Amino acid sequence: MYIPVLSSVWPANTPGEHKASGYAYVRAPALERYTAPKPTLKVDGSRVLELKESAFSVFYPSEVGGGPIGVPWVVDPVGGVLAGYEKFMSAGGGGGPAAWLFGALRFVAGRFKMAVERNAPLVKSDKPLPIVLFSHGMVGTRTTYSQYCTALASEGYIVLSVEHRDHSGPCVIFPADEEHPEPRQVLFTKFAECDFDPSLEDPEMLDLRYLQLEFRVRELYEAYGTFKRLVAGDAGVIVEKLAEEKRAAFVSSFANRVNWNDVRVAGHSFGGGTAMHLLQTPPPGSYAPLNVTYCVALDPWTEPYGQMQKRTGFQIPDKKYPPTLSINSDEFTNKEPMFSLLVDSSKRMGGALVSMVGVGHQGYSDFPIVSSMPSTAAANYKTMHDLTIALFEDKLNESPLMAGKPDGGVLTGYPGGKAGGKYGEVLVHLRLGESLTPTANGKVVTPPEAVTTTTTVAGVKVSA
Repeated sequence: MYIPVLSSVWPANTPGEHKASGYAYVRAPALERYTAPKPTLKVDGSRVLELKESAFSVFYPSEVGGGPIGVPWVVDPVGGVLAGYEKFMSAGGGGGPAAWLFGALRFVAGRFKMAVERNAPLVKSDKPLPIVLFSHGMVGTRTTYSQYCTALASEGYIVLSVEHRDHSGPCVIFPADEEHPEPRQVLFTKFAECDFDPSLEDPEMLDLRYLQLEFRVRELYEAYGTFKRLVAGDAGVIVEKLAEEKRAAFVSSFANRVNWNDVRVAGHSFGGGTAMHLLQTPPPGSYAPLNVTYCVALDPWTEPYGQMQKRTGFQIPDKKYPPTLSINSDEFTNKEPMFSLLVDSSKRMGGALVSMVGVGHQGYSDFPIVSSMPSTAAANYKTMHDLTIALFEDKLNESPLMAGKPDGGVLTGYPGGKAGGKYGEVLVHLRLGESLTPTANGKVVTPPEAVTTTTTVAGVKVSA
């Protein structure tokens, strides 16, 4: 039995056929270096958005017994990560994990380990495996969503969980370069710490966020390219803690087993908005287009879209999009103006939109495992996973979890933005394709009459 705090290695979340999950931390100099002239840090004038190195964790199905199980969940440097969390909370970061959790983390953070095998070979497969590019949320890390990522790996997906270096994470290590002779430890950066272009009238926090959003999309393209270099045998791509004598076997296990033309994008919160924005915009710089086949946005934060529209005139283009699913929480996106922005985005993209009743914003991450609610977390993870796989298998609208009648994307009857119904129920707002914009499958469906019926999570009942 898993007991939070007292236990070390977390329970494995492998609902698919592959019961062992491999893990690797990969980094390499950026294929296409990029520096935004603004914003800069007030303290030293250094630029906030610099893409010099790509870094990400890889979660993938591995051979059983491919290595010892247990990789630290809190990334290095642990002290820096905890300091970054505290800095975020002091900035009024209401979307972050509960403040009480940080005190406990200081004492037990080093104990938490993911049930993954570091640098184990990829499982043998008859066909190449699809890629999932995953984008973390504000003060998230490349390991914050290990439960979601390992579940996908168990189904036969190779998940690249990107470490965003846009100053939105709690702490990252920037490598030494021509401007900085020593590696730098950079904590979460507050809006008040930034200087913006003098021509920008009355800078706001969302100005920083929409610039970070655009930068994050670049990082997703970089991660894809860097992983491709690794599999091709590029010695300049570093796999942390992989012995040189084992590198050839590790790399060769991926050869001819990756489907580079089947890319799915996913993310949580700021990362959910990032995943959706990748679909809405052409490739930045000289990157080649990605063949994105599906998109999952977990409680996506889309407010930066409005600021981008205000500053640049950006509009979500009317075009065909891959099948897209957004899963909301009562706590975060089911409030205005975020809900209306997300409904608009979903309708324009022909995407499905649902809410999980009572689930908090951090319920999509690993933080519930850290708390005293592992059984509740397991039920919620199952619902998220089942919805995701239904989308990936083109069965979303037929899923029992989507049995409730869509309400058309309204919050009527939800006092204070809270949905009615039992904890963990799935409330359907929009089905896939319910938009006047044709989707990638060519369907055009007019939204039905608004109702507020809910559906229960299949076979799982959890008390609030």
